[in-house]
Amino acid sequence: MRKFKFRLQSYLDLKIAEKKNLEYQLAAILKEVYKHRNQINFDEGAIKYLLDKLNSSLSAGMLAGIASAVPDSVSIKRTNIELHERSIEELNIEVDKVKKKLYQKEAEIKVLEEMREKKFKEYKKKIEKKREEAREELTQIRKFYQEKEEWQKLNG
Repeated sequence: MRKFKFRLQSYLDLKIAEKKNLEYQLAAILKEVYKHRNQINFDEGAIKYLLDKLNSSLSAGMLAGIASAVPDSVSIKRTNIELHERSIEELNIEVDKVKKKLYQKEAEIKVLEEMREKKFKEYKKKIEKKREEAREELTQIRKFYQEKEEWQKLNG
């Protein structure tokens, strides 16, 4: 009998490739989220540093012009943080969409793999049935020849 071949194998391979593509998309989006979070952490650290520096400099007698620049820098950093947080929110929406597509692909793949497994079991059953039929036929042939030999010995 011929080798087992799942007729939907190429379709299954396509779904697996689409799943991998979605995984790569998800990884790229999560990498962007990570970059934005790192930038937020950096900006928060910079704000803390500027405010600490301002406090220590005011007690040491910093010039008023320099002291007035710090709140502007802090304001710019906070605006930057807000922009990064909005970007993260948008990216999280994308993450959810890609995850939903990924779950759908995984479900489709699971169904196809279960179909393939079912077909393979049916194939194995057919093979085993044919082997059993061949064994039975050989047994019948042997029996026939043994009986023939015995008959020839008796009549012979």
